[in-house]
Amino acid sequence: MSRPTATHHGFQGDELDLSDVLWSQQEINRLLSEVTRLEAEVVHWRRLTQTTAAAGAGNGDQAEIHRLQRTINELREEMSREVDEHQHELAALQDAQRQKLSDVTRRHREELGEYEERIEELEEQIHNAGGPSSPTTDSSKLMELQKIISSLREASDRRLRESEAVSRPVHK
Repeated sequence: MSRPTATHHGFQGDELDLSDVLWSQQEINRLLSEVTRLEAEVVHWRRLTQTTAAAGAGNGDQAEIHRLQRTINELREEMSREVDEHQHELAALQDAQRQKLSDVTRRHREELGEYEERIEELEEQIHNAGGPSSPTTDSSKLMELQKIISSLREASDRRLRESEAVSRPVHK
């Protein structure tokens, strides 16, 4: 299965993170489907053997019954090996997905902290604004600082929502 090339433009470096998470979930779903298919195949062969065994018991074809039972056992062993392999792959993918989510969440929190620090600095500049400048200059500077604060708050809120959306578990 090839990896998707869709990009997410929320944060620097997140383009691959979101696509990795989506690809991992698709791979998990594919592996679960494969396990289900193998289980259905075992059920099919088991029923076929039971039907053949019931019919064969009447005509005494024990060699055929034995061959079919051996085939069933081989299929069960193969299914068991594949299930184990898929479970290991699934665990590795889930670990990778958890690590990616953790990294993305950590980066989002760091960026939010930086936004909050910048907002506090700008608010402090607004409150400390004063001195020998004209009222018109102060008022335009104050308006500019308030616009920057508003913009940073909106960006902070947007990043927080994105972080929460990425942190939600992906369901199959």
